[in-house]
Amino acid sequence: MYYIITAFIIGIIIGVIIGFFGAKMWLQKILKNNFPINEEFIDTFLSGIGKTPTKKQTKNILEKLKKEFK
Repeated sequence: MYYIITAFIIGIIIGVIIGFFGAKMWLQKILKNNFPINEEFIDTFLSGIGKTPTKKQTKNILEKLKKEFK
């Protein structure tokens, strides 16, 4: 009787571990192919905090973010 409960608990633990790493790999793949931040987002964000960004600053920030997430 106890071996059934133990096997069930071990099965749940293994399922959670496999699910966590599977979801992590899936999310990384999506972010790599479809990066959610673009130049318009950065311009809007910087304007919202009171800064007027130049195109050079915007591209520099975007490149740094893409390097960080790859």
